[in-house]
Amino acid sequence: GFDLPGQMTDRVRSACKKSCKETGPDPCGCGAKQTYDIGLFMFNMMGRYFSSAGAELTDDLCMSLDSCSDRKPVPPQRPASELK
Repeated sequence: GFDLPGQMTDRVRSACKKSCKETGPDPCGCGAKQTYDIGLFMFNMMGRYFSSAGAELTDDLCMSLDSCSDRKPVPPQRPASELK
């Protein structure tokens, strides 16, 4: 198996906070730390595979940061009356 999306990033940020000797809200910039996140990568890779009906399997590294520019926008929320 692999970590859930975001767990690797959370561990990096937590380790940064523990090692930061400065005081303040986020003096070491730990909240902005990024790392390769296997959970996020796998989540996005599988999502792209399924959304393409199995026609596309890619290993773009942007999927580990959830920053791919070709990502489709989230559809608008449907009214509850349509979901019944």
